[in-house]
Amino acid sequence: EHPGTEVHVLDMLHGWKSLAPLWYQVKNFYTSLLPVMNNASDGIILIGYSQGGIISRGIVEAMEHNITTFISLSSPQAGQYG
Repeated sequence: EHPGTEVHVLDMLHGWKSLAPLWYQVKNFYTSLLPVMNNASDGIILIGYSQGGIISRGIVEAMEHNITTFISLSSPQAGQYG
């Protein structure tokens, strides 16, 4: 428990929008994440689950950010077998 820690859940791109090209998803997610990053002068911790991990990695690798820690949970970062 960390009293005073802000937590933001960006729940977006549902249904057919989740099948949009990855760069479309990355740009939309980044646009929604910008206000959070702008209000965090000491940086943010970004956690992405499943497809959110792939989108988050796109932000980490290609966009200007102040992400200090990136955690990817159950994301097929190196592809998926089966």
